[in-house]
Amino acid sequence: MTWKSQEGRFTEVVRKSDEKNSGRNVLVSRLRTAAIVLAIVFGFIYLDVKAPLAGVPGLWMLPIYLVLCLGTAREATSIVRSAWQLPVFWSPSVVLLSAALPAVPELLRALGAADLLDPSWTGVQGRLAIVCIGNWILASYLGVRALAVYQDRQEAIGWLTSLGLLMYISVATSLWWILRQVGDPDAAMFNVVGIAMVTKIADSGAYFAGKNLGRTPLAPVLSPKKTWEGLLGGWIVASLAAVIYFSSLGNSHPPRSTWWPLVGALLLGTALTWFGLLGDLIESMMKRSGRVKDSGGTLAGLGGIWDVTDSLIPAGVVGLIAVVLGWI
Repeated sequence: MTWKSQEGRFTEVVRKSDEKNSGRNVLVSRLRTAAIVLAIVFGFIYLDVKAPLAGVPGLWMLPIYLVLCLGTAREATSIVRSAWQLPVFWSPSVVLLSAALPAVPELLRALGAADLLDPSWTGVQGRLAIVCIGNWILASYLGVRALAVYQDRQEAIGWLTSLGLLMYISVATSLWWILRQVGDPDAAMFNVVGIAMVTKIADSGAYFAGKNLGRTPLAPVLSPKKTWEGLLGGWIVASLAAVIYFSSLGNSHPPRSTWWPLVGALLLGTALTWFGLLGDLIESMMKRSGRVKDSGGTLAGLGGIWDVTDSLIPAGVVGLIAVVLGWI
């Protein structure tokens, strides 16, 4: 064996060792950040259940809810501006107003002004109406801002993009707040935690199954590392988690039949897996168009806030449908 071939083998061994160590460091960083985030979130959940702020369920969760929504919107805006050089017409205040719309009944209660709102507005339909009407007003405001500076089609496309991002991120996230307020407060929090948990278990299951068993690319252009084997693994563990959590640990509705709690949990696990994948791929499409690996650098090891909320955005919609239809 020549000296050059020995040097080549040594270089390859060193490269593989560096890649292995780098992967291990990323995993450690990811787990550390996830542990810190979960500790903060569960701390607020405990306060919200055991000591509701001003006696109103949900208010302790409002800061986390708004930070996630605002952080996701900010990172999406950054990607759009760098990818397409388009103007974005909404500001953080617009995002916060949009996200806070479903919380209007709770905010009025906390201020002692609950009588200003008819009780019918506190149900699912009433809150959805507040979200729709409020966001239409905000969309009109964005249109006025676009008209004021209009020069060419860039402003028109920017208005449409701003509107699309606001609706996709803020309106879908609003449904998480509505989930927190549906029915008994403790049961509602139980559902919120379970839906978020099953969604992230699907993500993790898909990641590990794809890494160890993945062979068939799922979306090679958008996300080359995603595989059908990974999706199957994520679906299996998510469905199992949903069955254990919702069917075995609790059920907020009288079962339609002996099998209904199991069927409902399986339906939820399946829907969260597929729609979580949709949210992930939509974010991947945006990141690829902006030529960025992560949506941001806010969370060490996890990337940006949108990298965490990508699958949770559609999960709120799926979760509310599941509760309304009595799946859980």
